[in-house]
Amino acid sequence: MIIMFEKLQDRYNVAILVFSIIILIISLRLVSLMIVQGEDYRVRAANSILREDNIIAPRGPIYDRYGRLLAGNRPSFTVQLIRNQVPDDQINEVSLNLINILEMNEDTYNDKFPIVITSEGEYIFTYDQNIERWKERNNLEHVETAKEAFEAVKLRYNIQESDPLEAQRKMIEEGVNPPISIHSWKFTEQLNKERWLESYRITDESISAKDTFQLLRNQTFNIPTMYNNTDARKIMVVRDLMRQQGFLQYRPLTIAQDISEISVTQLKENVSGLPGVDVVVEPVRYYPNGQLGAHVLGYMGKIATQAEIDYFVNQLGYMRSDMIGKTGIEQIFEEHLKGQDGYRRVTVDSRGRLVNKIDEVDPTPGGELHLTIDANLQKVAEQTLEDVLKTMQVGGIYETEWGSDRLTYNNRALQNAASGAVVVTDIKTGEVLALANYPSYDPNLFSTGISGEDWQSIQSANPRDSLAPNPQRSIATRTAVQPGSTFKMAVGLTALEAGLSPDYRIRDTGFITVGNRVFRNWLYGRNGGTLGWQNIHEAIADSNNVYFYSLVHGHDYGLNRSLPHNAKIDDFVEYARNFGLEGSTGIEIGDAPGRVHSPDRKVSLHRGILRNYLLNEETEGHLRISDIDEVYLESLMDERINLEEFENLEERAKDEYLNDVKEQIRREKVSEIVSWLNVGEVPNNREIRGKLINLGLTEDKVNYYTRIRTSGDLEHSILWERFRDAQWTRADEANFAIGQGEHAFTPLQMTNHMAMIANGGEHYNLSLVRRTVDAEGTVEAYLPELVEVVELKNPDNLEHIRYGMYEVTKTGSARSYFRNFPVDVAGKTGTAERSGTIPPKDEVEYLETNMRNFGLNLATVQELTEQKMQEVIYVENNDEEEDEDQVQPKYRDKAAAMKSAMRELNPSLRVRSGEDPIDRYKERNDNFSWFTGYAPYEDPQIAISVLLVRGGGGGLSAPIFREIVAEYMGLNGTVDDLTIENKLSR
Repeated sequence: MIIMFEKLQDRYNVAILVFSIIILIISLRLVSLMIVQGEDYRVRAANSILREDNIIAPRGPIYDRYGRLLAGNRPSFTVQLIRNQVPDDQINEVSLNLINILEMNEDTYNDKFPIVITSEGEYIFTYDQNIERWKERNNLEHVETAKEAFEAVKLRYNIQESDPLEAQRKMIEEGVNPPISIHSWKFTEQLNKERWLESYRITDESISAKDTFQLLRNQTFNIPTMYNNTDARKIMVVRDLMRQQGFLQYRPLTIAQDISEISVTQLKENVSGLPGVDVVVEPVRYYPNGQLGAHVLGYMGKIATQAEIDYFVNQLGYMRSDMIGKTGIEQIFEEHLKGQDGYRRVTVDSRGRLVNKIDEVDPTPGGELHLTIDANLQKVAEQTLEDVLKTMQVGGIYETEWGSDRLTYNNRALQNAASGAVVVTDIKTGEVLALANYPSYDPNLFSTGISGEDWQSIQSANPRDSLAPNPQRSIATRTAVQPGSTFKMAVGLTALEAGLSPDYRIRDTGFITVGNRVFRNWLYGRNGGTLGWQNIHEAIADSNNVYFYSLVHGHDYGLNRSLPHNAKIDDFVEYARNFGLEGSTGIEIGDAPGRVHSPDRKVSLHRGILRNYLLNEETEGHLRISDIDEVYLESLMDERINLEEFENLEERAKDEYLNDVKEQIRREKVSEIVSWLNVGEVPNNREIRGKLINLGLTEDKVNYYTRIRTSGDLEHSILWERFRDAQWTRADEANFAIGQGEHAFTPLQMTNHMAMIANGGEHYNLSLVRRTVDAEGTVEAYLPELVEVVELKNPDNLEHIRYGMYEVTKTGSARSYFRNFPVDVAGKTGTAERSGTIPPKDEVEYLETNMRNFGLNLATVQELTEQKMQEVIYVENNDEEEDEDQVQPKYRDKAAAMKSAMRELNPSLRVRSGEDPIDRYKERNDNFSWFTGYAPYEDPQIAISVLLVRGGGGGLSAPIFREIVAEYMGLNGTVDDLTIENKLSR
């Protein structure tokens, strides 16, 4: 035991000795580091700063089908600021000097600070400024709330949908998208303002811009008084960006992109006075052909909305300063094109000089996209579209090798024919070869953030007019209008399939009478002439309306007898839908869905009108909660109210809870009334009365809705009349036959329809993308997607339709445009009627200018207008205590109030029937001009549709069709001036 104890004690002593030696070594090393070498390390630590440089990945290039570059990248100078390299006591001076240099050289910088100081010294939130500018552009200066603005826009564009989401979708179809959140009923700029104030912990939403500025200047940023407010704002621009960056102060902050070389030189020269400022070379998106294919490619923009921040920054790890695709292909293929940024972690000294490289990861370029577009064909389509429209505006002669055409309508120039679209597709694959819109824009404007001036230059020429030229609007994909006579092929095919012989002749009677309406043929309307006896080939060639009225009515108006076919309206609707004329075309960038005029669609439309009538508090007959029997209402509320939940609420919250329940009941009653409106069902007045009583309405309201009114020989009530108006009539069928009524198709859909006629009924989803290539070189081909093949009872029937279209260009309505053309083509003219007047850009100015013509004194009208602007309407079902929330302005804008004043002073200006007499001095709308078809006739390869907004007659679109065919067939000998960048694309 003693020996063992001695051994253990020896081991313990050895361990103590080893441990003591280690401690001694560490202590000596610490003394050396802290005392002997301490000063040297302190200097090095003070001068060594960790820095992480983001290396932007080049965005993937976009090519056309033959490898011509459509979108690439170019190097640009970017100004960066690294916060942790800027001493705290120099941050204000550095920020100010940096911005001054950029401003002196007229370089734009990343100014997101939302308070501006005007030349008069006024402080304004840019959020409020943007709202006011939108109101001014849309003549809504007197509208206060977002909901009032939304309702005013609905009223202006006659949008009947009462559901806000459906109304918003309809607005977008009309080319209108008010910046309003329908969930919170606030302007989107209001929401942005609230979020920004909240980021600075400012809870007072009513705080003024000036007070906010002073608060941030004096407390948040503590900017010394030696700087005036103008300079202080420049400082706050930079410091606000820093604040948005958060804790990543070692990462460069982008201050400006694509700056001039002179700014680069001055920044480099002042490097000692600008610590933390660096200039790096980064790739910027570049579109070498300017406007070419702008609506296909789309444009770039900064991450701005909360949804973009949530998705791109929070989910995908993008930087807040990154540019993303906002529209078009750039948006749809954003993640494929983006690439993976690299980074470089280094230490630098206090002057930004490299001390040591810690880590580096190279960026991965974005993937390539190869489109179906033929850049040369696209170029010809865009240029021809522009040239023809400009010629039409002056009534001039459009002259090329293939024709000389005077472009007038009824011997007059079409000065409002200022926009249009062309679509060209491959009929065998559904590939889009060209998609052109006029006017257009240069996407290069957006590459580093568009300026306010440039943004204004590409806005609608008249925001009050949904058809006004708008460079950002893709007419080809978003403008759905009546097709006019281009729809007649679908009607003819249906009749042939139902047993009509193609040789059966119908005599043109010049017009037909349906009820109290007269439907004329175009020749009879022009000079009283008729087209005589015609078969289907001749009727298509000459666009004989009476022939197609006869087909849909199943009645031979020439012989006053039934036609030998068994097609009903549902058959005509089905064939039109099967041949690509409803829904989306499937194109990657999206399109407005087409719609075929039909009994069920008419009922759906009138359901929306009736719902809006019953819910809209401004209509005389709207359903109020007080129109429901009080006892019955209480019983319904008892069933719905959760007493336990209700009792725990505060008094004001209880009122809101009860109002919500009442509103829910009111809307359910409205939905029930609307559900009575169905195809082929018109309940009589007694049945309506019984339904309303069962619904729990008061006797007064039942009497109001069912009170008999006499109009001529008819007796009717309010609801009965609305149910009757929703029913399908022979007049609807007449409009259906010639492409009028509620038909609405985009040029994209019409082109797909033509392709199906040409290829025998093969329905392809349209596509803009041929293949993608990722960073590793993996190729993914986009194969044509065949949706279906329409089975016909007799495939020869399509040949009869095609021959009629061929005759259009040989003997029919478009023969003069193809007289000297060496390629046989099949086409069809279409004139879609557009009635009414063009809204002036400023309605009040129009009214004041024409006041004498209306027999009124301007001063008197203005005085009464101001009185009417003060009028309000009371909205029930709010809190029991009367407050400001119970009243709304009676008139949405000044123009509405002025019109009311004018009608009060001059009763002859009241609308009795037809158009508003106040509109009599406005310019009138012109028709839509269509030309659509395929080429060559014997061996169809491409389908083409041309739409000219306010373009007069259908034939005026034909020269564009002709020139595109000439280019496609190689007749023009065009020199390829677009550089081929990638051999794989050939």
